[in-house]
Amino acid sequence: MREGETPEFLYTIYSGWAVWFVQKPDGRRLIMAFLIPGDVIGVESLCLPGMPLPFSVKSMTPVSLCQFKLTDLFALLDEREEQKTEVHAQARNYLETTSRRLFDLARRSAVGRMAQMLLELYYRLQHRGMVVDGRFTFPARQEDMADALGITPAHVNRTLVDLRRRDLIQFARDEMRIVDLPALQRIAEEE
Repeated sequence: MREGETPEFLYTIYSGWAVWFVQKPDGRRLIMAFLIPGDVIGVESLCLPGMPLPFSVKSMTPVSLCQFKLTDLFALLDEREEQKTEVHAQARNYLETTSRRLFDLARRSAVGRMAQMLLELYYRLQHRGMVVDGRFTFPARQEDMADALGITPAHVNRTLVDLRRRDLIQFARDEMRIVDLPALQRIAEEE
C-alpha cells in the first residue's frame, strides 16, 4: 500500500511481518508500527472511506494476506455485530498505537523507547501464541528499529548491547528473547 492511494481493500496478515510507515521525499522514514500475523492493514478506510492513505505499508519478510473488498466488508459489518465489534477494537488499537508511538518519540529516552517497542511486540505476539520461552521472531534490522524509534542505527546498536549486557534481552539474527520481563517493564515505565 502506498501513501496517497485510495484503498479498495482491507488486509489481514496471516504470516510474515510488514511495516506501516511515512517517508519523506529525501528518504527519511518513520515507522509507526511493525505489523505481525493477525494485524489488520487499512482499518482506517472503514472509518474514512475514500480517503487517500496518509502512510505506506511494505513487507519486511514474505507475507501471506487475506484480502477483503471494502464494499463487501461494509455489508458484512452491517449484518454481524461481532465483526463490527472486532473492527472497532482494531480501530481503537490503531489509535492507541499511534498515541503511544508519539509519546515514546517525544518523551522517552532511547533505552525507554527500545524497551517499550520490544514489550509491545512481545505482548502482541504472545497474545497470538507466537512467543515460546520468551523468544519470538524478530526480522527488524537496526535501520528499521532506528526508523521506529527516532534514533540512529548506531544508537540502536548501543542500546541493544546495553540491554543485553544487563541480561534483559538476548538477540540474534531474526530472533529476540526477553530474559527479564519485569526489569524491561520497569525501564519502559521509568525511562
